[in-house]
Amino acid sequence: MRQFTFKISDVAVSVRADAPAVFAALKTFFSGYNVQSSAGTKHRITISATTCRKTPVVPGKNDPVLFSYGRINGYRLKNGILLLSDKRTAVLVDSSHDRADAYVDIPVLKRGTEFVSIFITIALIELLRHRGLYYLHASAVKKGNDSILLCGMGMSGKTTLSLGLVFKGYTLCSDDAVFLKHEGKAIRAVGFRKDVHVTGKTLLQYAHELKGTKPPAPPFRKAMIPYSRFKTVRSVIPRTIFFLQLAKRQDTEIVPLESTRAMSLLIPQSLMMFFHKGTADKHIGTLNALTRQTKAYLCLCGRDLLKDPLIIFKRISNE
Repeated sequence: MRQFTFKISDVAVSVRADAPAVFAALKTFFSGYNVQSSAGTKHRITISATTCRKTPVVPGKNDPVLFSYGRINGYRLKNGILLLSDKRTAVLVDSSHDRADAYVDIPVLKRGTEFVSIFITIALIELLRHRGLYYLHASAVKKGNDSILLCGMGMSGKTTLSLGLVFKGYTLCSDDAVFLKHEGKAIRAVGFRKDVHVTGKTLLQYAHELKGTKPPAPPFRKAMIPYSRFKTVRSVIPRTIFFLQLAKRQDTEIVPLESTRAMSLLIPQSLMMFFHKGTADKHIGTLNALTRQTKAYLCLCGRDLLKDPLIIFKRISNE
């Protein structure tokens, strides 16, 4: 059984696998966490993956489906364990014992990054929320004391805008997701340090800055840029949130949002449908604290934003 360890905030994550192909996939996915020491951590969680021909656990007739994501269903079993299954590969997430056990059907690795990007990500999110780290689907960048979250649905422009700001002098914290945690009276956003994936259109937009990046290829048709390619910061204390929506217009419009409206937009980006009640209450409290800490804006993204990402700040100054 091969193993490596990394840190997310004050949590040490130990990852184990018995098959070289599975171990390589996990190691590649977590390559952004290049610090292998677990010194200074308060908690430890374990993700263990083993290969098998048959899933050892199947949901019972009375185990309700909590969510579906493509071929994968999530179930909450009677003993409180979260089961993720596509009927061939299964992951058992036991939050009370800080561990997830994956039973991997090797052919699933041939379906791109589905195993690690969905199965393992959901398992990690579930384990971390029990240790006070709450997931939010958002990009994060920083410049001086100015830290920004870019939030929105998939394909809303988070990566394109965050890269645009990075190429204008901002530092990247995270491209696709952050973990929120209480730090005294403040809410800190800790980066989920995965490789950056961009569409062909974004790659073309920043062709000069991303020179040398391989073009998108099937089946996902996105180009992969190593996280290590960017100047990065591990965490930020957000002061502004932009909720992005693509708009078929030339000029970008910025609309200030009240905290209640910001809260309603944050909840769908927080993977809350399969929470335990206790962690759900704490997660909602964390989101509420985040809205009090930040100024929130709806960003209706026009074509001018591609030419000048800093336009969002010019629009704010005109409000």
